Amino acid sequence: MNRRFLSRIHRAVALLAASVLVLAVTARGADAAEKVNIAAAVSWPAYAFWEIIKSQNLAPDLELEVTILNDPVGGYAMLSSDQFQVYNSTIDYAPIAAEQGLPIRQITLTTISNGVDHVMLAPNITPDQLKGKRAAAPEAFVGQLMVGYWLIENGIGIDDVTWVNLNADEAAGAMLGGDIVLAYMYEPWTSKVMESLPGATVVAKSNQPLFQKTAMIGDAIYMNEKFINEHRETAVKLMRAYWDAVQWWKDHPAEANEIITNHLDWPIADTEFVLGKDGTAMDVEGVYPYKFSEAAAACGVIEGNPPFGLANGQIFKAFEIAAARWKDLRMVQSTPSPEQGIDCSIMGDLAKSGYTGQP
Repeated sequence: MNRRFLSRIHRAVALLAASVLVLAVTARGADAAEKVNIAAAVSWPAYAFWEIIKSQNLAPDLELEVTILNDPVGGYAMLSSDQFQVYNSTIDYAPIAAEQGLPIRQITLTTISNGVDHVMLAPNITPDQLKGKRAAAPEAFVGQLMVGYWLIENGIGIDDVTWVNLNADEAAGAMLGGDIVLAYMYEPWTSKVMESLPGATVVAKSNQPLFQKTAMIGDAIYMNEKFINEHRETAVKLMRAYWDAVQWWKDHPAEANEIITNHLDWPIADTEFVLGKDGTAMDVEGVYPYKFSEAAAACGVIEGNPPFGLANGQIFKAFEIAAARWKDLRMVQSTPSPEQGIDCSIMGDLAKSGYTGQP
């Protein structure tokens, strides 16, 4: 057997051994990837940053399974029973969960609504004509809180209207059909109603000081207590990847919006209604995704203040305001403390690690 042939055999054996080693390492890596089940309350661009994590491989040792529920309240029950470890939903439910003693915690704010959430009146209806009329809002969700808050601030009793439990997409059809006269709405549904129903009016927007100064109209991430306590390192790692995804969106808005749009199966224009086109989120009346430093300040784990004139530790103030409003709406009977519903320690651990959210 000549040396050249032997050399070829040796090289082939070496390549085979290297391939086996790569496969073994890959298999071990796949085995080591920890699965995290994440749920989004509804189909919504601000709940789709997880798809950026997956598409850009920002958490290579985590396997993220993301489910869109379109059942906001039901999602908290599933989070409580550990069917999901992480839940993206609105800020406002934390006091209700706290009073019920659910084993979940709000760990960070993720967005503040900058005008995308609305209270809408049907044509030829004024606030003083609402008594006995039907009002649509998703029960125990941000829409009911916003509509109820608006009614109270305008001197209208919450029992003066008949509440109908509808999400914004359902409410749009109901208002077009004349079944309701007052509704919680958000883009792109607001624009669709305005185009099809001349005379419909937006009487309140979430970027008005009445709402925005509270920070309670926006989004948050909740985690199951078991996940926080038993998989803390994974929870911190997941949140690092989340804020990396937000920064990636800011740096690559067109590509990121496309990823989000494909995930939601929305028209790109509707995604841009919510997040804008330039990565600032200030070019539309949509939602403003906090950067890590802003969310950490809202949690009070670093110095500084969040945007829009909010205070350091605003997450706790938002909880107290939402709790008071829910009590007005008789969704809670007591006044739970923020510590019963909020755990900012994951954000604190991430800040202590030196993470800033910047590339």
